[in-house]
Amino acid sequence: MLDVSQEEITDGPIGRVLLLLAAPLVAQNLVYVANALIDTFWLGRVSEEAVAAVGLSLPIQSLLGATVVVAAVGTQILVAQRVGAD
Repeated sequence: MLDVSQEEITDGPIGRVLLLLAAPLVAQNLVYVANALIDTFWLGRVSEEAVAAVGLSLPIQSLLGATVVVAAVGTQILVAQRVGAD
C-alpha cells in the first residue's frame, strides 16, 4: 500500500495518492484526541482545576502546531517552486 513510485504520484489516480498521504495525519489526530480524552478521564478523579488545565492545553497545542505547520508548508511550497522552475 505504501509502495508508491514518483510516476504514480504525479500521473496516477489522485484518490489513492491522497489517501496514502492523509492516512498518517488522520492517525496522528486520532492518537492526539485519545490522549486528551484519557488525560481528562484520569484527571477528573483529581479535581476540576486539573480537568480545566487539560481542556485549555488542547487549544494551545493546536495553535502552536498550526503555526509550525504553516511555516513547514510555506517552506515546502517555496522549495517546490524553486526546484520546479528549473
